[in-house]
Amino acid sequence: MRLRFGGSGSAGAGSGATSTTPSTASAIPTATPSTLPSPDVETIIGVVSAGTEKGCRVLTVDVTGEVLPPIGGGLQPGMIVTVRGYRLKGVRTTCMQGKPFKITEVVTTST
Repeated sequence: MRLRFGGSGSAGAGSGATSTTPSTASAIPTATPSTLPSPDVETIIGVVSAGTEKGCRVLTVDVTGEVLPPIGGGLQPGMIVTVRGYRLKGVRTTCMQGKPFKITEVVTTST
């Protein structure tokens, strides 16, 4: 893209100076929390354990055995929990296990 600059009072006015710097005014739109569809809230019962990566925790769903890295909730390994929340789509975690699950409410806990 070539832009032509010029006009009165600017250096090189009318000289035909050009620039090849692209404009960033038309950035690609990205999804924000306000533009994402509302999440499907689920109630899950499961056991919290340490993940394979250091500092990670996973929630293993009791009915299916599915492994979910919980986001929020303050869960600790060894807890048996009932939680409500929703799956985060298009989000990656450093835990490298399962699809992230955003906890909105911890219903019950036991050890």
